Amino acid sequence: MNISYRTGEGVLQAVGGVSFTIEAGKTLAVVGESGAGKSSLSLGMMRLLPNNAELPTGRIILDGIDCLKLSVNEFRRQVRWQKMSMVFQGALDSLHPVRRVGDQIAEPILLGGGTGKAAADARVIDLLKLVRLPPETARRYPHELSGGMKQRIMIAMALSCSPRLVILDEPTSALDVIIQAQIMNLLKKLKSDFKLAGLFITHDLALASDLADNIAVMYAGEFVEMGTAEQILLDPRHPYTRKLLASIPRLGSTDRPEFISGTPPRMIQLPDGCYFRPRCPMADESCVVHPVIKRFADGRQIRCGQLEAE
Repeated sequence: MNISYRTGEGVLQAVGGVSFTIEAGKTLAVVGESGAGKSSLSLGMMRLLPNNAELPTGRIILDGIDCLKLSVNEFRRQVRWQKMSMVFQGALDSLHPVRRVGDQIAEPILLGGGTGKAAADARVIDLLKLVRLPPETARRYPHELSGGMKQRIMIAMALSCSPRLVILDEPTSALDVIIQAQIMNLLKKLKSDFKLAGLFITHDLALASDLADNIAVMYAGEFVEMGTAEQILLDPRHPYTRKLLASIPRLGSTDRPEFISGTPPRMIQLPDGCYFRPRCPMADESCVVHPVIKRFADGRQIRCGQLEAE
């Protein structure tokens, strides 16, 4: 999948040729620094990109449907919320401030057609119970709810039409650590109970380790390493993945967290060769050629010219 934006300086490629598969009941976490293209990937999958974005190229296959071949109206009727839904980053900005939250949860149910108001209201109560909120929450406005409650409302909305794939874009970024843990436990239970496929967008590797079965590390619009959570967290191979993990403080460890020198590249002016080369401690003359992603014997995929596929 490729996603580009038209800007005053030229075409900016936000996502360049990423490819992945998510099985039912499994979660893929996409991790990386801010500006790596993670949110563009999620918005492109939902076809909610801004007006200056070019139509994504590639394929998005869900239940045998190539979502990018559908018209905007077909995608809205057949896929968005029905088969693929999203919990947006920042629940406070995602909820309508002057509409009751019950009406907002019911909206995608009613828009899907075939469901009356009474049935939709009953479904709202079931969804509130599912995310551990009392039924009377349906009559409250967003400003009457805490941050954790608002995030639970967003999760209920994402589940309202029983989708096959749920995209979670930084779902706990604005919450304190206690509420964050509650939301993560809720997500794990929902994943287990409903066998949902999940795409979890985050910059926090600790959160990724708590929810994800597989992890893809993203840098400058590309996946640089992808494998199981155990492979990525316990045996990182790409230099960028190693640097990310080394930046995390660890309880009981005397090692000081490391930082990644330099800054991410400007996406409008990417460097020649490997995009991580200007910041990579392993870089040499071979890195002036842009590396292709290689599949290794253990199943992981790595984009690094320093590593040879087994």
